[in-house]
Amino acid sequence: MIGVFSKWQPRYAERGIATFPVTAEKTPATKGYLQTGIRGSAQLAEKFQHADAFGFACGRQSKVTLVDVDTADEKVLADALSVYGDTPIISRTASGGCHAWYRHNGEQRRIKRPGDLPIDILGGGYAVAPPSQIAKGAYEFLQGGLDDLDRLKPMAALPSQPISVPLPAKWLGMREGDGRNTALWECCMRTGGGASLDRMMEIARNANQTFMEPLMDAEVVKVAPQPGTTTPLV
Repeated sequence: MIGVFSKWQPRYAERGIATFPVTAEKTPATKGYLQTGIRGSAQLAEKFQHADAFGFACGRQSKVTLVDVDTADEKVLADALSVYGDTPIISRTASGGCHAWYRHNGEQRRIKRPGDLPIDILGGGYAVAPPSQIAKGAYEFLQGGLDDLDRLKPMAALPSQPISVPLPAKWLGMREGDGRNTALWECCMRTGGGASLDRMMEIARNANQTFMEPLMDAEVVKVAPQPGTTTPLV
């Protein structure tokens, strides 16, 4: 039986969005997923015919920025829309939260910090796409859909400036086996040593996107130092 990814890959591709399979735990199932193009996406749909979940790269490549409301509280979604503007596309995540879709306008990935509202700005990295089905549940369009992508407008207000940490030039071409884990750990410690785990994660994720071949997010989570860490990564 053909899975959700293979069924929907052509529909997203028709609208210029390259997709890739993800696991039931929302982890990308391929390496170099953020560099996946339309042709490569079609090849993956042939290879992963039984995958029921898939994602896409947010930001410049897909021309989509998502406001990720990580709560089922409709008031928080309403507050987010009042700040960033109405949008024709809103989707529900498997956890009960929502994604509000906007036309990308240079936004970066911004992960909430302690004390912030449960809202992330996904102008980079990746997001699981509807109608994916994962272990926790299903993603679905609540309002609008792919036919409304041409109607997306940029966010009405710019999010707060994310933590952006450029890596040294010698690190930008890093691929598997080049020491990316150590590079990210050093970047975190140099920029946010002693900071909260959320801030460490934001630093690590932003830096990871500058690699020629970014690490999978699950690996980035392992690399980010715990608060108060002072010893080198082993």
